[in-house]
Amino acid sequence: MSEKVIKFSQLKETSRPVIIEPPRIDTPSEDLEIDDHEEQNSGPSQEEIQRMLEEKEAEAKRKAQEILSTTQDEARQIRQEAENWAFDQVKKLNEEHEARIKEAEHKAGGILEDARLKGQTVIDEAAKEAAKIQKEAYKEGYEKGRDEGYQSGDEEVKRLIAVIHKVSGELIKRRESILNETEQELIDLVMLMTSKVVKTISETQKRVVYDNILAALGKLKIRAEVTIKVHPGDVYTVTKYKKEFMELVEGVENIRILEDPNVDKGGCIVTSEFGSIDARISTQLQEIEEQIRKLSPIKSDDALK
Repeated sequence: MSEKVIKFSQLKETSRPVIIEPPRIDTPSEDLEIDDHEEQNSGPSQEEIQRMLEEKEAEAKRKAQEILSTTQDEARQIRQEAENWAFDQVKKLNEEHEARIKEAEHKAGGILEDARLKGQTVIDEAAKEAAKIQKEAYKEGYEKGRDEGYQSGDEEVKRLIAVIHKVSGELIKRRESILNETEQELIDLVMLMTSKVVKTISETQKRVVYDNILAALGKLKIRAEVTIKVHPGDVYTVTKYKKEFMELVEGVENIRILEDPNVDKGGCIVTSEFGSIDARISTQLQEIEEQIRKLSPIKSDDALK
């Protein structure tokens, strides 16, 4: 160490050029390059990160689609089961309805048969009475005149026949009343059961309003600007699927969602500039009731005429 130190007294002047070598500094360049290279390669590249993000996004979309598909299948299954149950109930009620009709017709037939027998009895008695009156009138006619006696007997017979017609008419009206009352009771019972089933499904299954909106949107001919009115309790669900509605239904550019307490839960009213679709649950129930009434097999005698 001391040999490399030059003292001032040792310096000498010379005319010859002197080359002074600069001090050598050892830098581990190769090590640094290797370290830099290792540092650069220690983590994923930008392309790898982008690819990983795309794979994650694709996986998330796939899982979301699987969840959506599963939810739709479950909703369709629940709805199908509810429809099957309602159909079975309507079928059962219809069978009971037909049984009541047969029973009512049987009773009405018995009433008419009794009326016929009673009427025949009255006619027989009237005929006997008329014969008796005519006989008495005939005898009396010798004293008061034959014509007067026959006229009296004929009037009595007509009176008795009028009574028979009146009794028969009352019996026929009673039969119609029994059948009509039975029909109305069964229709009311069917509608009560149907409305309860539909109300339960609408309140428990969120997909009901989703399916109703899709069906209503599909019925609109022009649907660029669309307004959807739903029950306040369905606003959150409908808003959540707003983007999906616009993607699934071609031609929809904008959807405005409004809450309307007059709309049943699960139903909707979809309007555009060129028309509207009323898909409320109450409206659908009215249509069901009209169809049931059209299919009703009971008709009064006046209607058949």
